[in-house]
Amino acid sequence: MLVLGSEEHDSALIGTERALVANALRRGTPEAFDAGHGIHRDDFEGYVRLLGDWLGGPAHRDPG
Repeated sequence: MLVLGSEEHDSALIGTERALVANALRRGTPEAFDAGHGIHRDDFEGYVRLLGDWLGGPAHRDPG
């Protein structure tokens, strides 16, 4: 999982380095938030939702 803040909000990973890291993912896709470097502070609800989905929260578990 790669979670990124937006470059407009001073994400620590920008430009060419950002593209290289995002393109290096073997599976999945990077998730970009309209937030700065502290995504968990800037968009806590969105961050927790994404993390829950990635971890396979209760809504995504096989009931059987």
